[in-house]
Amino acid sequence: MRLLTQGHDVVGLARNRPESWPSAADFVDADIRDAAAVKRALAGAEVVAHCAWANTPGPDERIGHEVNIDGARNVLDAMVETGSRRIVFASTAHVYGGGGGAPKAEHDALTPVTVDGQLNAQVERMVAEAGTEWVAIRSALILGRSVDNWVRRMLALPVFPARSSDHRMQVVHLDDALRLFNQAIVDGEIDSGPVNLAAAGQVTFRQIAAALGRPVVRLGFEPGELQRAQGAPLMDLSRLQHEWGFRPAWESTECIDDFALAVRGRVTVGKRVISLPWRLATIQDLPSVDAPSDDGVKPNLAGAAGDNGEFDTPIDPRFPTFLATNLSEALPGPFSPASASATVRGLRASAVCVAERLRPGARSSAKSRCAWSRCSPTACTARSRPRTSWPRRCLS
Repeated sequence: MRLLTQGHDVVGLARNRPESWPSAADFVDADIRDAAAVKRALAGAEVVAHCAWANTPGPDERIGHEVNIDGARNVLDAMVETGSRRIVFASTAHVYGGGGGAPKAEHDALTPVTVDGQLNAQVERMVAEAGTEWVAIRSALILGRSVDNWVRRMLALPVFPARSSDHRMQVVHLDDALRLFNQAIVDGEIDSGPVNLAAAGQVTFRQIAAALGRPVVRLGFEPGELQRAQGAPLMDLSRLQHEWGFRPAWESTECIDDFALAVRGRVTVGKRVISLPWRLATIQDLPSVDAPSDDGVKPNLAGAAGDNGEFDTPIDPRFPTFLATNLSEALPGPFSPASASATVRGLRASAVCVAERLRPGARSSAKSRCAWSRCSPTACTARSRPRTSWPRRCLS
């Protein structure tokens, strides 16, 4: 959305289009492992944001290598053929190796010890040797109320193991990560190279457990994902602050407080995160206001054609009746754009919650699943082109 509001054309590439994807941005339904599809998606782009990643080790290491290494190679080859100028890669602190010692700076040697860190370091080398401008954002653990990946699954465990629970670690909020990606995409003066990203301060898993309302107990084992998160080294943020002029808006403790909303009413059972029936879980991924219905019918603005205002809601044309609210009487004032956004999003979130429970028109439990849950994060890319005179591209 940031790129769209700044006047850039945005195109996403993934195997499934999220319902939250705005209609103002194009989308290509394809797999990053499909070299021809990647080339078509990148045609004419100038900046590419590459965020596709499959966690490793996983149930199928072959797929992880195909997505992470072969997928990155497809992106780089397509950039050469289409003339893209810059790539922004979502890397990780794990490229530095294990925890302990002084905070790592961008010029320190890469000595990854985990498979995931090794693959990230390999992609960084590929990006640096591709002959284009490049930025690798080495991020700490990303938190926030909208996070719904392996991090949520890991931190939605009913209990946390006491082992290493006091080990200090860095985190960053999703909003700040997106802001830095946006800066890396649009700022043409940024020098090529890596940059560390983390919020101010450090936290422990014991603090995270307290914020999430999870007990810390002695267990005979420690889940691999927890070991991975705790094993990340601390990073030096001098380049982020002085060369990039970037300061995260969220401090570490604020990140975990906000992330508590992501796991509220949810618990991890095995490899699944389930919602507790007696708790209302946060609606994390709202369908875009103009998302088409399951059968492909696109909504129309409720107002008269050519005379639409900012509160005209797109609605399925098959509904014969429209309802209107008198903002000055029914809603509290003063009514600013921020309060309008919060009100509309709150209404849409409550509608999603009701629909999930009533399941209107559902004939089976399979059909009643949230449509946006079908989006796979393991093969996701996007591209952007500006509407201005110089073309730019992004993959996310």
